[in-house]
This record gives sequence, structure tokens and C-alpha cells, in this order.
Amino acid sequence: MPQSVIVNGEEILVGENTTITVLRKAAGISDETIAFYQTDNDVVRLLQDDDVITEQVPEGATIEFHPGQIGLRSEDHSNDTRR
Repeated sequence: MPQSVIVNGEEILVGENTTITVLRKAAGISDETIAFYQTDNDVVRLLQDDDVITEQVPEGATIEFHPGQIGLRSEDHSNDTRR
């Protein structure tokens, strides 16, 4: 059954087989982003490109997209002496 999610402040109706990849393309969002949503308990859940939205995300949730990859940093802290 279709459900609604919020992307970039807009409500979007997604079908029961819609994946994150399809949503990203429909919303004009770069492939170089990480998708996630926050639960009611403030837990952040990462979404994979092939995740089916209706199976992974609750009705009415806000799906956010962050540029970059999880775990990689733009700064090199390998010589950081602060510990």
C-alpha cells in the first residue's frame, strides 16, 4: 500500500516497491548521498539504496539525505595529538 514520506520539506507518496534509489532520482537528489531517518526515540536509521521505503520507514517520516559517505572524514586526524 502506498504511503507518504517527507523529503526536502515536501510530502511525497511512495508506492509499495519504491526504493531509496528511485526516491532519490524522483526528488532530484545526488547519488552521492546517504539516506536516513530519525525514529520517534531519536534513533537514526541509515537506509541502503535498495531498501524498499514502505518496509523500512514509517508512514509520514522525514527521509533526509546527507552528502558523502559514513565513516569517511574530509580532514586527516592521523597526527592529532589530542587524546
